[in-house]
Amino acid sequence: MPRGVYIHIPFCLSKCPYCDFASRPGKFSGELEQYLSALQTEISQRAEGRATTVYFGGGTPSLCSAAQIKTLMDALAHNLRLSPQAEITLEMNPATMALSSLAAFRQAGINRLSIGVQSTSQRSLRLLGRTHTALQARTTIQKARRANFTNVSCDLIHGLPTQSQEEFQADLNTLLSWEPDQISLYALQLEPWTPMAQQIQNKTMPQPDDDLTAKMYEWARAVFLRKGFIQHEISSFSRPGKTCRHNLLYWRGDPYLGLGAAAHSYEQGVRTWNCSDIAEYIQKVSKGGQAQAGREALEGRKRKAERLIIGLRLTSGVNKQKMRHNFGKDWKKEFVKAFQDMKQAGLLMENSEFIRLTPRGMLLADVVSRAII
Repeated sequence: MPRGVYIHIPFCLSKCPYCDFASRPGKFSGELEQYLSALQTEISQRAEGRATTVYFGGGTPSLCSAAQIKTLMDALAHNLRLSPQAEITLEMNPATMALSSLAAFRQAGINRLSIGVQSTSQRSLRLLGRTHTALQARTTIQKARRANFTNVSCDLIHGLPTQSQEEFQADLNTLLSWEPDQISLYALQLEPWTPMAQQIQNKTMPQPDDDLTAKMYEWARAVFLRKGFIQHEISSFSRPGKTCRHNLLYWRGDPYLGLGAAAHSYEQGVRTWNCSDIAEYIQKVSKGGQAQAGREALEGRKRKAERLIIGLRLTSGVNKQKMRHNFGKDWKKEFVKAFQDMKQAGLLMENSEFIRLTPRGMLLADVVSRAII
């Protein structure tokens, strides 16, 4: 079966106070070269078969030069069959971009950009610890169009501490005026060890308002649908034909190969992941070994529950026929009580073909997930 390929670049200009991703800020030019060399080795060891998507995530992959990305793309092409219509995404920070490098990335094979705008408000960008300005974000989108990128996605965070409904509405309207092809709308989620979470715990920053965050999402969803955007997944709204195909692999439970420090892979119910420490990753891979740090075989109820939880993020929901095919005709019996409770609460809907979240269920997807687990 064709798969997606995820390549992790764990270096950043600075660490945002809300971020819990595997990334490291600071001066790293020498280590980056070593890391990219190790990545080429891992590609030669693990990349095989056919791939339909490639996703460079991070961290900040746009800290790499176009020549470095081209070297990784050549290594992939040498070791696997990349579909001629493959979607090849590069995440980028607007603070790193120039027109010349965007054009070079396009020539290197990148055909989709995911730009970490996060906000169009200078006040919110400062709160989020972002290194770019709103002007840089808008200019990056404009430069991307001039560099012949026809699929440009932007991230937008809502539900920030002290953010009002009016501020968020202005934020989204401004981003829409820049005409991206997809917007990934994320509610601020804070792990307890992040600096921003600690500020909230220490009461030096107010707690985000969950009810207001839900109101923001409902308003935004109505705006997107009114403007002709398609919602395929809880957080993703795109113009027709511009949905991120790589992300859909995750939600559909399709196989994907993760390369680089902290990268996860999944195939046939088995999840594996690499060590997250950059130096350890370089050392292990460069010596011809594997950087795998863990393996989990999802079996029985656990595998079915994960397939349900992930699939319910899609607006199309979970296909019951596919569940019967994968897990047998009695797959549903372990979840009957949870489904009944969630339907009575107005969070789930079901017909002969699908089980899916209601609009209210999209706001409370974590509640549904806990009930299924």
